[in-house]
Amino acid sequence: GSVTFSNLDENLLKIEGTDYVDFKSLAFKGSLKTLIQMNGCKDVNFELCSMSKSAQNALGATNTVDCNFTSCHIYQTGTGGISIGTSLTGIGSEVGIAADENLTPQNNIIENCEINYFSRIKATYSPAVQLAGCGNILRNCKIHDADHYAIVPGGNDQLIEYNEFTDLLRTADDSGLIYAGYNME
Repeated sequence: GSVTFSNLDENLLKIEGTDYVDFKSLAFKGSLKTLIQMNGCKDVNFELCSMSKSAQNALGATNTVDCNFTSCHIYQTGTGGISIGTSLTGIGSEVGIAADENLTPQNNIIENCEINYFSRIKATYSPAVQLAGCGNILRNCKIHDADHYAIVPGGNDQLIEYNEFTDLLRTADDSGLIYAGYNME
C-alpha cells in the first residue's frame, strides 16, 4: 500500500469569468481547500469527472449560469460536496445560503452524480449539495454514507427530483435528508 499527503493549500483549479469550457473524464484530487472554485462562469461543464480527497468541498460555484455537472463521482471530502448558487455568504458560515433577489434562473444542473463519504472532517452542517440562488436542478443523483443531511436548498425555484439517498443522518437527532429549516416564504 501507499500513503499520500497533500499539502496544496489552494484550489486545485480556479475558474473565473470563463465561458464555454468542457472538462471530461478527469480526476481532481488532493487539496487542503475546495478542489475546484468557479466564479462568474457560463456554460462550464464537468462530465464523467471524479473529485476527491479535499479538506473542504469538492466544488464551489458562485454566480454561475448554465453550468452542468454530469455523471461525476464526488467522494472523500472534508466538508461537503457541491455548493452552487449566486452567493454562499448568507445565513452564517454554517449553511451560507442566500436568495437571488432578481429571481433570475441560473439553470445550473447537477445530474447523474454519485456523492458519498463527504463531510469526513466537519461531520455536520456540510451537505453533499448546497443550492442557492434561483432555478438550479439536482436530478438523478445517488447520495450516501455521511453523518448528516444530504441537501440544503436555499433561494428560489430549485428543482430536486429523482435522487436516491442511503445511509445518511447517522449521528443527527433533529434533521432531515433535505434540510430546509429556514427561508420558506
